[in-house]
Amino acid sequence: MEQVLNAADAVLSKGKVVTCAVVSVFDQDEGGEVGLASGLEWIRGSLETWARHGTTRIDSR
Repeated sequence: MEQVLNAADAVLSKGKVVTCAVVSVFDQDEGGEVGLASGLEWIRGSLETWARHGTTRIDSR
């Protein structure tokens, strides 16, 4: 997850991303707790990154 969040930070810091979404978090059956924990970690981490770098408009640079 650290690698994923570092990649998100690198991309968001460019000022060209105006949205970030989680489409699905698998939380059923065996291993569901891992999927849920990973999904929540992604949401939390991406929101923290968005707070630092996010934008509501595309930067034309």
